[in-house]
Amino acid sequence: MTLPLPRARLLSLTLALGLPCVACKEDSTGGGGAGHNEGEGEGAHEGEGEGSQEGEGEGAREGEGEGREGEGEGEDEGEGEACPAGAVRNVPFAGDVTHQDEGTEIDYDSVPPAAGDHYGAWASWGEQDDLDPRFWVHNLEHGGIVFLHDCPDGCAEIVDASRAFAGGRAADDGGDFRWILTSYSGMNHALAVVAWEWIYEADCWSTEEVQAFVEAHYRQAPEDVGRPGGQD
Repeated sequence: MTLPLPRARLLSLTLALGLPCVACKEDSTGGGGAGHNEGEGEGAHEGEGEGSQEGEGEGAREGEGEGREGEGEGEDEGEGEACPAGAVRNVPFAGDVTHQDEGTEIDYDSVPPAAGDHYGAWASWGEQDDLDPRFWVHNLEHGGIVFLHDCPDGCAEIVDASRAFAGGRAADDGGDFRWILTSYSGMNHALAVVAWEWIYEADCWSTEEVQAFVEAHYRQAPEDVGRPGGQD
C-alpha cells in the first residue's frame, strides 16, 4: 500500500529531481492569478468608477448650478431696475387764493397744478373722467389728494393701483379719505399724486412712496373741509 506524500514534501522532491512542477504552476496560477485579477478588477473598476463618475458628476452639477445661479441673478437684477424711484417737488403759491367763475381761464405755476385760483365749486370725491383742474384744485385747498395719470397708450396698472390705494385707505377724525382720481394730459410722467403745493411724480406705482407722500401732505391745506362737492 502506497501512501500519498504530503504536498510540501512532494514539491521539495520534485524540485530536487529536476522534474516539471505541475503543483507549482497550479499555486502560481491560482494564487497569483486570483490576486492579480482581483486586484486589477477592484482597482480598475473602483478607480474608474470613483474618478470618472465623481469628476463628471461634480463638474456637471457645478456647471449646471452656476448656470442656474447666473440666470436667476440676471432675471432678478433686470426686474429690480425696471422702475426708477419717483420724485417730490414743492410748488409754493404766493398770493391770495380767489374763486373764479366757471369758464374763466386760469394760469397755473406748475404742470400739473398744485395750488392757485380755482372755481368756486369743488368736485365730488372719488373717481372722475377727465375732470377739469379748475375744479379739483379747489379739492386740494380742502386738504384732499388728487391722483393723476397721463398715459396715451394706457397704464391700467397705475390706475388700478391708485384706485385700490385711495379706496382702501381708512377714515380718520376728519371723515372718509378725501381723494380724486382722474386723467391729466401734458405731464412729464405717467403718474402724479398731488396735495396742496406738493407733487409726487413717477412712471410706475410704488405703494411705499405714495404712502409716505400722503402721510406727509394729506389735510395740510388752507381749508380742512371734508364734505363732498357738487361738481361731477
